[in-house]
Amino acid sequence: MHFAQPLLGLLALLAVPIILLMYLLKQKYKEKQVPSLYLWEKVLTQTKAQEPWQKLRKNLLMFLQIAAAVLLALALSGPYLMGKIQVRDYIIGLDCSLSMQATDVEKSRFDAAKADLTELLENTAPGSRFSLVMLTDTPTLAVSGGEKDVVLRMVENASPTAGGANWEEAKSLLSAEQEALGGEIVVYTDGYGNLGTLPATEQVYVGDGENTAVTLLSHTAQEDGLYVMARLHHYGKSDQEKTVTLYADGAAFDTKTVTAAAGADTDVVFRGVPEETKTLEVRVSPEDALTADNSRFAGLAAAKQQKVLL
Repeated sequence: MHFAQPLLGLLALLAVPIILLMYLLKQKYKEKQVPSLYLWEKVLTQTKAQEPWQKLRKNLLMFLQIAAAVLLALALSGPYLMGKIQVRDYIIGLDCSLSMQATDVEKSRFDAAKADLTELLENTAPGSRFSLVMLTDTPTLAVSGGEKDVVLRMVENASPTAGGANWEEAKSLLSAEQEALGGEIVVYTDGYGNLGTLPATEQVYVGDGENTAVTLLSHTAQEDGLYVMARLHHYGKSDQEKTVTLYADGAAFDTKTVTAAAGADTDVVFRGVPEETKTLEVRVSPEDALTADNSRFAGLAAAKQQKVLL
């Protein structure tokens, strides 16, 4: 038998000598006048003793209290049998892409993934080892064959990025870690099937929320000013009416209302934007399940043709 918290068990065992000490100490009695000592003969010998200690006598209550203290110490020490617990190693992939910020599940997809991953880590057997891969534009190996506590701290401090996930690099990294460590691959993501034929368990987080993303913001110079195009992509099952506002140097320039078709791209064009504009920003309203992709920003570099006499 092994103990997960032996120190707590030892501290709890200190209650045993304390209980014995309570029964060894002489009990103090209060003086009282009584009409007769006939009925007090059995206890008279105890009252005559002057020493602060008395002989330890058999007492059922004392034995019950000691047994309770020993059982409490055993419970606090966390006993377990190594032969009865299966130790399993894990290679974990955590999707940190922008879409994991969507709130179409409780709190957000990323928070839900972190909660389930934390539960997996906390319920694994002592001795298990873990590798943690952060799935981003450039997947990184955060932990390789580490202990549970190390991975828990990494997961607690993890946050989603503003980019996507490079699944080709992710598959190579996960596969290499599995060859080195062994064990099971578990991936927490909002996209199913990105791992192809790689043997893995996928925990997928996708709700019923509608989302419209600004995927492109471009501009070109024309005679009447700048020609600006914003491209929207609607990730949803039904068409949605959206309001698209263009900001030039922080001030609203124009607003258009469009219908974003389900699963399709929608282009929104703005004309006549002043050529001296330094920054462009487009915002889509109302907000949806993923607010992080409801706007896009672009900076304009000064590019003018000039003639030079040499």
